[in-house]
Amino acid sequence: CVETLQPRSPAPGKVGPMMAAALLDWAESHQIRKELVSIYEFNSFNRGLVTTGDVQAGTIVLSVPRPLALSDVGAASSPELAQVLDDLSPLSAMHLLALQLLIECNKGEASLWWPWLQMLPGAEQLDGVLFWGDRDWDLARGCTRIKSLHEEVETCLLKAYSKVLSPLFSCVPPRLLEFDLEKWRWANGICLSRAFELQVHQDKHLLLVPLIDMLNHSQVLAERKGSCVRFDTDADQFVVCAAHELSPGEEVMGSYGRKPNAELLAHYGFALSGNRFDTVEVSLALPMNPPDLMMLRMAALPSTMFRGAGLTLFLRWKDCDASGESSKPEAAWELDISSDSLFVLRVCAAQSASQIQMLQMHAMAGNASSSLQDPDLEKASMILLREVCRARLADYSELSCVDGDTPNWRQMCILETRRGELTLLNAAIAWSEAQGH
Repeated sequence: CVETLQPRSPAPGKVGPMMAAALLDWAESHQIRKELVSIYEFNSFNRGLVTTGDVQAGTIVLSVPRPLALSDVGAASSPELAQVLDDLSPLSAMHLLALQLLIECNKGEASLWWPWLQMLPGAEQLDGVLFWGDRDWDLARGCTRIKSLHEEVETCLLKAYSKVLSPLFSCVPPRLLEFDLEKWRWANGICLSRAFELQVHQDKHLLLVPLIDMLNHSQVLAERKGSCVRFDTDADQFVVCAAHELSPGEEVMGSYGRKPNAELLAHYGFALSGNRFDTVEVSLALPMNPPDLMMLRMAALPSTMFRGAGLTLFLRWKDCDASGESSKPEAAWELDISSDSLFVLRVCAAQSASQIQMLQMHAMAGNASSSLQDPDLEKASMILLREVCRARLADYSELSCVDGDTPNWRQMCILETRRGELTLLNAAIAWSEAQGH
C-alpha cells in the first residue's frame, strides 16, 4: 500500500480514491486548472496524470498558481526562521526545500497543502538509494557510480542535519520543527524524486508543485531536449503543455533530463531498458608492481559493440604501489567511442611517466594505428585485460539471484542498471581473446 502523511509527521497510511478526489477538490478550490487531466494510479505506489479527452499538441492541460508551489526560499523567508538560518551555516536549495516540506507536514491539517501532503509516498515507497536495504546494496556491489551518488547525497543531508538543523531545534518553536533524522531523510527523498528547477521571473528556484510533481519521465521528451513544464510570467503560474497529440486516457509526461540509469535509479528509483543516455562505469584496479611490465595497456573496445545500446564508456583506474595500495587519488576519464577506432590508454609504473602518458591520452584517442610495437608486451597486456575483467565479473556471479524469489521492482531496476557493466566486461574479454593472445 502507499504511505501517506498523518498529522505532524510523515507516517504510513492508506491512499485511495477518496484522497485523490480530495486533492482534486482542493486543486479546484485554489484555481488550479485541471479540466483536461485526472489522477491515475498505475499500481499500488505509482501515480501519474492522464488526459480526460482528446488534446492537441501544445495545449495547456494543467496550470498551477505560483503561490501554491513550495520553493527553496520558503523556509528562509519565514519570520521565525530567517534570522536563525542567517546565523547558521547556509543550507543548499535542496535542503531548504526539504525543510519547508517538513514545516508544512508539522502543521497537519492546518497546512494549506494538506490534501497534497497526504498523497505523497512514505519512506517505504521511495526507491532511491537513501532508502535501500542490505539486499539492494548487495545487488549493487561494485557499482561505483551508484555508490558515489549515494555518498554525495547521504553526506550532505547528514551534514545539514547535524550542523544546521539540530541547533535550530533549540531556537524555534517546536510546532515548526518537530522531526528526526529519518523524517529529514524522507523529505530529502521526496525532493530528489519530485522537485524540479525552473526559472521563475528573474531567478531559478527548486520547486515542489502539487499535481505537476506527479508527472512521470518520458525518454522521448528527453531525446528532444524538451520540457512540457514552464512558468508563465504574465499569468504568474506554472503550466504543463501537451508535448504531442494525446488521446483520452493517455498519460501526460514530463522529462527529468538526459540521465543515465545509475542517476535515474539513485534519485528517482527506476531504470529504463534501452536508455539511450545510459553510461557504463567499470572500476578496474591495474596492478603496477610486475617488474617485467614497465608499461601496461588498457584498451577500450570497438565502438560498434556499443553503438546499438547507446552506451558511453567510462574507465576508472588507479596507480598502485608494490603493496597494492593506491598511490594517488582515483582519476576518471570519459572516452569517446563514437567512431570505429580503439581508444588506447597506457598506464606507467613510474608516476612521472604516468603523468606524461595521461597528457598523451587524448592525442591517442581515435588513432587506430596506435600500438605498443612490442609483441611480448602486447600479449601481456591482452592477458592482463582478460584477468582484470574476469576478476571483476566474479563480483556479478550472484546478481541474478535474489534469495530464490522473484526480484521486486527496486531489485529489477538495479539489475537493469548493471546490465551494461556485464556487457562491457564480457565484450572486453571476447575482444582480447580475438586478438589471438
